[in-house]
Amino acid sequence: MFSIYVLKIPYDTDGQAVLQKLAPFISKRARAANPRVKLMSVCGEALARHALFEKYKIPTDTEFLYSDNGKPYLDCDDYFNISHSGELAVCAVGDKKVGIDVERLRTADMALARRFFCESEIKYLDRLDGTEKNSEFTRIWTMKESYVKCSGMSIGSMLSKVAVDTKNMSAYDLSGEKLPYHFYPYTFENYFLTICEKTLDFDVASTCML
Repeated sequence: MFSIYVLKIPYDTDGQAVLQKLAPFISKRARAANPRVKLMSVCGEALARHALFEKYKIPTDTEFLYSDNGKPYLDCDDYFNISHSGELAVCAVGDKKVGIDVERLRTADMALARRFFCESEIKYLDRLDGTEKNSEFTRIWTMKESYVKCSGMSIGSMLSKVAVDTKNMSAYDLSGEKLPYHFYPYTFENYFLTICEKTLDFDVASTCML
């Protein structure tokens, strides 16, 4: 069972006040980070700590471990993943590996697509226009990022090496072989959120909007 936590921090929020309030949830790594660290990154970590405590009673001062790609994790069988975009920070927690990505609806950037998307994805987007093209561009991006996070691969090397299909929510390698990952799309206001996992027994126990 997975739970999804969503935190909305409006653009006009007093960032320093939020950081002060969240101080007990912020790791030493975050506190020691470059002063330019973005407010939403800190909010994402704090959200994860809140979620892990609420679901598994893991103390909020537990130190996260970090992969070579900078992904925080715990040395146990409780898994989580964080993402943030615009005013939203999101976190998925559960008992299996999971990847989550959220993106605010964005204009389809075909130059970016040609850099990171596969040929099949680019051809698909080229057939679309307007709102549908923007929506599908954003959904493809969240699918690819959530896959990379779930698989543990590095974003730079893998985004263009996996093709996703937004119609059947599947992923394929460049030879066309279907990959054993499954995708679950959600929307919050004008944000697109995708969860990726491997088991096929995916179920969302709860969704919490904070």
